Amino acid sequence: MNSFGSSRNASIVFILAVLVTILLFMVFRQDTTPWGHWLVSLVAMILMELTAFGYVVTATRNSRKFQQTVPAYLGISVVIIAYGVVVLVDILLFWLVIGVALSTYLYLHLITAALAGIGIAIMSSAKNVIQEQDDSTKSQTLLMKQLQSSIFAIKQDLSALERTDLTDIHRIVAELEENVKFSDPVGHPSLVHLEEDLLWQAGELHKCVRELLRDQDNPSSPTMTRRLVRDIVNALNNRNQKLQLLK
Repeated sequence: MNSFGSSRNASIVFILAVLVTILLFMVFRQDTTPWGHWLVSLVAMILMELTAFGYVVTATRNSRKFQQTVPAYLGISVVIIAYGVVVLVDILLFWLVIGVALSTYLYLHLITAALAGIGIAIMSSAKNVIQEQDDSTKSQTLLMKQLQSSIFAIKQDLSALERTDLTDIHRIVAELEENVKFSDPVGHPSLVHLEEDLLWQAGELHKCVRELLRDQDNPSSPTMTRRLVRDIVNALNNRNQKLQLLK
């Protein structure tokens, strides 16, 4: 189900919840029921339902991020659930059981709503920080994942070559693939240019390997291919050494 359909369903549930809430308040209201307490309680319930509805709509509209960073949303969920519980306790205890003065009762609900708003704001800020860190980590690992895929493709193309003079290249590329696989995938912003250069070199190496595939009968030594492989090995070692110093 897409986010539009989920938001529409959430809207229907919210409208039904508000209607049921109003109906229950109308049914159980008696002539002796304090009008002020009744109205404050009704508004507090609808405000709580509106808060929950807003959270559900936000989560469904960002369903992909929600699924990927569920822990980031848990704090907001806990605050909203606690808010709903406290609103019900306020109504049951301070209106129906104790029957505090209207002004006191109003202040209780205002304080409850304010604390819930502060809690949601704090948890939303924490959620944004977690999502930013997650996005940053993904962007930093993307280049190394692309490099690993590129080296794997080069190795696959090399396996189709049947030239005895390329044995050393096969060996070095296999070692390079292992080095890339076991390198720390999470880079550092200051090393992005090195990783981009590695990816560019891998692309040039792939071009050389494809050229060898097209002209396997050419007895000339693939000097450029060997040089690119060694350059990539050295550049990867340089990147990993600098990354260790930065971390």
